Amino acid sequence: MKKLQGWDAYVAEAKTDNDDRSIELPLTPDETYIIKYPTRRQGKKIRAAQDTGDMDALLVALLGDEAGRRVAEISEDAPAYVLDLFLIDVMRKFGFIEDEADDEDDETAVAEGKSPDPAASTPEHSPPRTNSDAA
Repeated sequence: MKKLQGWDAYVAEAKTDNDDRSIELPLTPDETYIIKYPTRRQGKKIRAAQDTGDMDALLVALLGDEAGRRVAEISEDAPAYVLDLFLIDVMRKFGFIEDEADDEDDETAVAEGKSPDPAASTPEHSPPRTNSDAA
C-alpha cells in the first residue's frame, strides 16, 4: 500500500513554498507592502468577489485588508483600467492567470477603449467550486 505524507507535512511545505510566492507591492516611495500567497479562505473570497465584480472586495481578498483598502483608496481618481491592469498583474504574479497570456491583449483592449476584466478570471490553481465553497 502506498502512503501519502501527513497533512502537517503538506502544510509545512506550502508555508515554505509560499514565502517564495510572496510579492512586494511598492505603492509610494515610502510605502511598501509584502503580500503573502492567498490562503484557501482568501481564495473563496477572491472567487466570490470575481463572481460579483466587486473590485474593492477583490482587492481586500487578494492583497489583505490594509493593502487592499489602500490600493482602493489611491485608485479612486485614476482611470478605471489602471486598477484592472494592476489586478491582472497581481493575479499573474500569484499564478492565477497564465504568464503566457499575451500582455498585448490587455494593452490592445485598453487602446480600443475596453477595460480588461480581472473579475472574469478564475484562479487556475483553485478546485472546481461546489455549493459548500460558497462564502
